[in-house]
Amino acid sequence: MGKVFVILLIVFAVWIGLSIFTEGTDRAFGGLLSRFAPALAEGQARDTRAPLERVRERAEAARDQQLDRIERQLSRGRE
Repeated sequence: MGKVFVILLIVFAVWIGLSIFTEGTDRAFGGLLSRFAPALAEGQARDTRAPLERVRERAEAARDQQLDRIERQLSRGRE
């Protein structure tokens, strides 16, 4: 019985961790965990996007910058 309890506890902890990782503390479980989010400086707005959305946007921006650099280098080579 103890092993089953430990396995269920581990599954529950992984589920909570993945929910927070994919949705962020502001949106996970309907915002229940938002009070545990890091405090912001006065006048600073909280970014409510999920962490994976922010990472995706930064990766796409970096990719676009790299493609622009490649295009500029290729166009210089043609001149």
